[in-house]
Amino acid sequence: MMMQIVGAFAEFALEVIRDRTRAGSRAAKDRGIRLGRPRELTPEPEAEAIRKFLDGKHRTRSLAKECGTHVSSIKRTLRRVGAMGPAKLRNGKAGG
Repeated sequence: MMMQIVGAFAEFALEVIRDRTRAGSRAAKDRGIRLGRPRELTPEPEAEAIRKFLDGKHRTRSLAKECGTHVSSIKRTLRRVGAMGPAKLRNGKAGG
């Protein structure tokens, strides 16, 4: 009986934490705050990498080396702006 009461209090406490977390996330979103890890490339180098890729003179690997980032960051940027198609499936797994 005592364990059931303790369990009920624990569930209630977790639900309160979830509600507060959701409310905080909503409030931050309403204030325009972006959640999550910041992007690897700032807007200027990102735009430059996109331009170079669209010119056809640079490949993703050379752009990554030039920008000092990983190839996947370049590919993610290009997919986001529509300059590159979706990831191709290789052996049933998403790849690039």
